[in-house]
This record gives sequence, structure tokens and C-alpha cells, in this order.
Amino acid sequence: MRHAACHFSISPLTRGKTAGPVARAAYIARCRLHDERTGQTFSYTRRGGLLEEGTVNWMTGIERLWNEVERSEKRKNSRVAREIRVALPAELPLDEMRRVVHGYCCNLVDRHGLAIQWVIHAPRFHDRADGRRVERQYRQRVIDQEEYFHILSDPARTNMNFHAHILMSNRRKDRDTGGFAEKIRCLDNIRTGPEEVQCMRRLRPIEFPLARSRDVLKRIPFGSSSGTTRRGPYAPLGCGA
Repeated sequence: MRHAACHFSISPLTRGKTAGPVARAAYIARCRLHDERTGQTFSYTRRGGLLEEGTVNWMTGIERLWNEVERSEKRKNSRVAREIRVALPAELPLDEMRRVVHGYCCNLVDRHGLAIQWVIHAPRFHDRADGRRVERQYRQRVIDQEEYFHILSDPARTNMNFHAHILMSNRRKDRDTGGFAEKIRCLDNIRTGPEEVQCMRRLRPIEFPLARSRDVLKRIPFGSSSGTTRRGPYAPLGCGA
């Protein structure tokens, strides 16, 4: 295996302590979003490295998603969302990376009823100038996606840290109203919280020690959640919607 792909972390987004969900959503999606609660606009359109993105259990744009999440919380110190960061095996083709990340998000939605935004990011180049040059060539279609991905998978040029960011609401989505209802208390509870986090780790997008073979994909339990969207590289999903 060319990359250990063992990193997995989950962290809360809390008002007054961390960046808000709108800011994080703009950063990970490399797009421009407006936060209606604070009046701030966040733009990361010049940053590269976005390979794939999508949502699960939400169909009307990520700007509306995270502003709705903000409106559902009233306290100044509310925990408004959570972010999972997980490394992906470099030997998997991009479409299979997308499949396992999307399937993992569907499992979370089926289990907790929340709404999710997910993205897959490219690894970091050892030489920043080389990275900027490759990103520019890809954006200008000088190189195609196959060649771009081949460059990203070269250990001489990148750290091969393909990874996913999964941003999820802290409340269940109401199927009738489309808004957000009760909080998912099991994740905050001092007794059940650690158990749920361990469950998320066990169900992480792929069992990395088994990733040598594509047969591993057959062993991943994919959810059946509706309300999923997905776009390809450099096509920010729902920005400004």
C-alpha cells in the first residue's frame, strides 16, 4: 500500500470557539458563501485541490444548508455542526474514493437523520510552485483529469494524502418541513457519545488495511438515503443557492 490512510478525526463546530459552518463549508468546497447570521462573506475560490463534492439528505445548496443550520440554533455558545476528516488510500481511483465517502455519509444519515456536505481533497505538493502550476494547467484543461490524478498520486511530487472532509448538522432534518428538528443528543451525551464516535470510526469510509484489493468495496455497507447530490472537480455545488 502506498499510503497508510489511517487518519480519522471528528471535531465540533461551536459558536465563539471555532469557525462557523458557513465558513468551513466555503473553505472545504473552495467556493464563496455568505453567512446571514454574521453578515460575513467567505471566499476560497482561488484555492485548488477540490476533487469531488456532494451532499446527502439536502438538495437546495450548501449556502442555504448551513444558514438553516445556524438559524436552528439560538444560544451564543451552541454546538452547530461536526466535521469528520479522514484519509483515503491513494491507490483507489477517484470514482471509488467518491463511492466509499458517499456511502459512508449515507450510513450516517440513515443512522442519525442529519444533513451532510462532503468533499474529497487532493494531497499537498512538496513544491508549492509545482502545485500551483499543475492546478493552473488542470483548470485551463491543459492536462486532463486522468493525468492530473496520476500526478497527485506520485510520491515524488505530493504527500499522497488524499482525504475527505464531512461536515454534518447537529440536528435531525425534519422530513415534513425540510428544516431542522431535535438535536442528536446521543453524540453529546457523556455516556453514549464515545460509543457513537467509536461506531463512526468502525464504519469509516473504508477498512484501510484491506484496501489493497478493490474487493474491499463489496464489504462496505452503503446506505439508501435519498436527497443526494454530487458534482465533479471544480464544480462547487449549490454555492450561492
